[in-house]
Amino acid sequence: IEAAIAACDGADFWVIGGEQIYRAALPHLNLLDVTTVPDVVEGNNLARFPEVDLGEWEVLGEEELQGELGSVVYGRRPE
Repeated sequence: IEAAIAACDGADFWVIGGEQIYRAALPHLNLLDVTTVPDVVEGNNLARFPEVDLGEWEVLGEEELQGELGSVVYGRRPE
């Protein structure tokens, strides 16, 4: 993850997981653009976004998408 971020040379970048990639990248991120999907999917071997301490993040914007889909943009709170 560190090498990939360094290769961006300060430019904005997006992280597209699996769960392990999300988990490794999360400490390096200052912005989360989260799309919520209302479906419930069950089973083994599912990739999930890691739990996020929302106390570390503030909502910067929300948008209702088609149907029950939604998008929330979070910014990391300054320490």
